[in-house]
Amino acid sequence: MGHNCEKCGDPANNKCAGCSQAWYCRRECQRYHWVKHIFDCNPKRQVTTADRLALACRKNLFPDHGQTTIEYGFIRAWSIENQKNLLGLYTGLLEHQGVKAKTLHRWRVNGILIQEIKNQFEKIPLASRGSYYPWFLANQWVLDGQESPEEVEKKLADMMRLGWLYSGGSPSATATEIKSITTSWPGQKHECLRMSALLLSQLHPGPYEELWIPFGFCTCDEESELDLGGLYEGLILSSTFEEFYVAYDSSKLCDLFRSKGFGDDLSRHPFVEDVLARSPNSNLSVWDLKQFILLDSAGDPHQPGASISVDYGFINCKSKEDLQDLKAVYKAVFRRDAVNPPELHRACIEGRLYEYVKDLVKLKEKKKYKRLMKNPYPLLPQPHPSHAGITFSGPRPPPIRGFF
Repeated sequence: MGHNCEKCGDPANNKCAGCSQAWYCRRECQRYHWVKHIFDCNPKRQVTTADRLALACRKNLFPDHGQTTIEYGFIRAWSIENQKNLLGLYTGLLEHQGVKAKTLHRWRVNGILIQEIKNQFEKIPLASRGSYYPWFLANQWVLDGQESPEEVEKKLADMMRLGWLYSGGSPSATATEIKSITTSWPGQKHECLRMSALLLSQLHPGPYEELWIPFGFCTCDEESELDLGGLYEGLILSSTFEEFYVAYDSSKLCDLFRSKGFGDDLSRHPFVEDVLARSPNSNLSVWDLKQFILLDSAGDPHQPGASISVDYGFINCKSKEDLQDLKAVYKAVFRRDAVNPPELHRACIEGRLYEYVKDLVKLKEKKKYKRLMKNPYPLLPQPHPSHAGITFSGPRPPPIRGFF
């Protein structure tokens, strides 16, 4: 059977030596496609944050990998405008000037990233350097981290002031007064304050923030999260803070989206409605699993929470090797474009987690993974609604009269 080139689609006779799965018609196509293929192959070197940045540049998207955003300045760039300029700068280096991801990684590790970026652009005639390099010369702080703690604190305070003003707060209030007043607000109201502050700063929550799940960004991939962020920006510009807060607190944000004319746009995000219908009090534990896996992939290792330990088998791990292997399987699951997290959740609480996962990814040690993915589900029929697979973000719901 013939094969087609992964890059251009022409008939291909050369297969990737690393994985024997990808085929190419010529060397140039393989080199171009490597930016994407490295994540599906068996590379001889470790995949780095520079590789993730290169893929983001290829897709013309902001990187959403936590450690990448930290190491290459996006987390410090704050505004969308600054992030666009920074992405343009890296795209110029990686896509147009031929700098390889491994070279960019070496520059960063050796502490010479800023100087080498300058060296690279200074080789280009002044008239051909574009606008991203002059922006970089005026904003090197995004990479050198030379902002003082006071400057960082001021930026945070300025961002929170946007949320404070949106909430109807007095323009004359000082940062100390704002903090003193809002600290006493109910938890859900304070979450809406922080969310509106992010949105008005043209930002949105990432997986390292607790707002990521309750506002539905957990359902997104790197492309759709920008779209959802734009819908939220439109929502708060069309709503009062009180409307936003009441809708969130009563699990009716979807109704607010529809009432403000964003219903059709929200339908582009098929899993969001279920998340928002449960927020802010609970969520399916599969979203905690996704958050745990993304943070672990970003170099932020931590122990899985109680819900996913029981639901997804981490409680069965007897060694570090078991833990790493189980995480690797779930990483492979969430890397699949067609992954449906609610279906994964359903398989979990129906006691067929292993059967579902093995149809998505190849499992070499079937007996081992069958043991690891064993959970207490399905539960026996209950005389009251089951909380299986649910994570509660606030106090547990009151018992149903007559059953507890």
